[in-house]
Amino acid sequence: MRGLVVAGPGEAKALLIEMMPPALKDKVIGIADISMEASSKDLMKEGKDLAHEDERSRGKVLAEKLKGAMLRGHLAAYGLAEVGKALKDGRVDCLLISEGFALPGMICTSCRHIDPVGEKCPTCGGEVAALSLESLYELAKRMGAEVVLVEDDAFLKSLGNIAAILRY
Repeated sequence: MRGLVVAGPGEAKALLIEMMPPALKDKVIGIADISMEASSKDLMKEGKDLAHEDERSRGKVLAEKLKGAMLRGHLAAYGLAEVGKALKDGRVDCLLISEGFALPGMICTSCRHIDPVGEKCPTCGGEVAALSLESLYELAKRMGAEVVLVEDDAFLKSLGNIAAILRY
């Protein structure tokens, strides 16, 4: 679950949020003032818009956090090869990818090693497949990393459109 959108008419929304336990209150990403007669389609559209705006602002915040970490020499990785190794090692806390970035490279179907080119894995000799955002996303999630698509960030683009904030 990415978050909650509390929707409805009037002031009851604020009261509902106030009564929520802190763990649930922290999941609220937006409040929508919408009529009781609104269709489920209208509710879904409003929720999607709020979720998209939340993700966009989260991407900007994390891109700034990445920039600060790199400028101070803290734990970060960038470029497909370096980020791929960090992902494979389970060191990635947050994976940042420029929105619209097409991934070049290959991923080993056995050991999940990521390499820019090749027909065989240089690590284990296994078969490789074209690297896709889906396979990178799945690997990151399997390793417990958050994945964020970042819109229009010049610093991230200058790093090769892919970077990571590392755990260790």
